[in-house]
Amino acid sequence: GDGPIVGIEISSCQPISRRSVVVIGTEGSAQFGGSYDEAVVLRRRTGPEERLPIATDMPLLAELRAFAGHLRGGPPPKASAAEGALIVRRVAEIRAMAGFGLE
Repeated sequence: GDGPIVGIEISSCQPISRRSVVVIGTEGSAQFGGSYDEAVVLRRRTGPEERLPIATDMPLLAELRAFAGHLRGGPPPKASAAEGALIVRRVAEIRAMAGFGLE
């Protein structure tokens, strides 16, 4: 087809716990190697490797800080309660399809 080719590998049976994202295109690639990385690495066909710095705060901690800030009168969370509930439902559906119930 005309669309992108996507490959996703997910397994709970791997001997090493690893989370990474690699995007490969016609002009180069981008890699986020894991939870503790401090940059996304860009590699183009030509030229030097480029490192794009990213925030290193743990995501849940950042969410908790944003929520606590909202309770103290700050801006509302980026996602609404309805969006959060939808995500919880979708995760439950995926777990059910994978054979995992609510344990």
